[in-house]
Amino acid sequence: MNRWIRSVIGLGIEELQLVLSGMTFSYHHHCLLDDEYYIFPHWLLPHPSDSRLKHLHLRTCVLKPPADFIGFNKLITLRLRDVFLGDDFLASLFSNCLLLQGLVLKRCRHLSLLKVFSSSLQNLSLIDCSDPSPVEVIAVNLTDFEYSGDFMKITVLVAPCLVKLYFNFNSVHVTNMPNTLSLCATFPTLQTLILYLDPWKEKKIPQSMDSLRNLKQLQLFYITASEEEDLLWVLTYLNACPLLEKLDLMLGGAEFLENQREIRNICGCTYSRLKKVGINGFDGNWYEMELITHILKSAISLDQVVINPLRSFYLGGDEWHSWTPDESWRESRQDSVRKSLQENAPAGVHLVVL
Repeated sequence: MNRWIRSVIGLGIEELQLVLSGMTFSYHHHCLLDDEYYIFPHWLLPHPSDSRLKHLHLRTCVLKPPADFIGFNKLITLRLRDVFLGDDFLASLFSNCLLLQGLVLKRCRHLSLLKVFSSSLQNLSLIDCSDPSPVEVIAVNLTDFEYSGDFMKITVLVAPCLVKLYFNFNSVHVTNMPNTLSLCATFPTLQTLILYLDPWKEKKIPQSMDSLRNLKQLQLFYITASEEEDLLWVLTYLNACPLLEKLDLMLGGAEFLENQREIRNICGCTYSRLKKVGINGFDGNWYEMELITHILKSAISLDQVVINPLRSFYLGGDEWHSWTPDESWRESRQDSVRKSLQENAPAGVHLVVL
């Protein structure tokens, strides 16, 4: 492997992707040691003045250059997945990589302290790293930030130009969730918000939240926890986003219920800017029909609604996981859902039921 890397680097390449097979880091493999993985030979990189390497993607290996290593000085993007890192790696990286614009750290380990200080960074993904404490991010030009982990570990987040934000609340307790949503409201330029909500941990969606006054797009990933719950908590988000134009709701965890409840008539809400709505993981259950029927009646600028039975969840770092719907959707429910929604859809709304 080292011989191959030496040969391709000698060609003056600008991009290197090394995606090795093997087990990824997870709760099942938390005892794996770094000496069981391939050690990326950073010493083979040319002198910084001769290096042309601008984009580096490594997966399932060890990357532990010394603190004074400057071989990455021309990097623009760095993507590391399932990689063992040295404790001082990030400090060295941001000291020597003044051109770095994109950084993805997914399931990386040995990050006892995760500090991101950069004036060049524009895109940052910190996904399921091994419980760094604390997390500090100061990036004045950051526009896109993704984070999956314990929200309470974030002690500093300074990003005045933030436009797009993804939070996976996989370690957030119910008492902390309102604080997280309040943080989202502090970014004046935020236009796109993506939230992964897990009711098995949050238990309860907050009844009110701070206004996200400039938000244009909202994506909510939600795992249904009970047959008794409804989806009217989504209206809390709609009411907090007066300029929202696009809503995408991705549902998972539920199946079609044998005993359906009666759909209620929800009153008192109007959404003046909402134009496009999509629901993935749609089964045709009463609570799904209740929500979309209310939106059809209350979103006065609506022009498109897309209903899709496919379950598709975003995992951060440009990774998705999808489940194919069962055949019973097309055999027995697709036509009835389409007919029911068409009866409630205002003229001019393009309704798509896949």
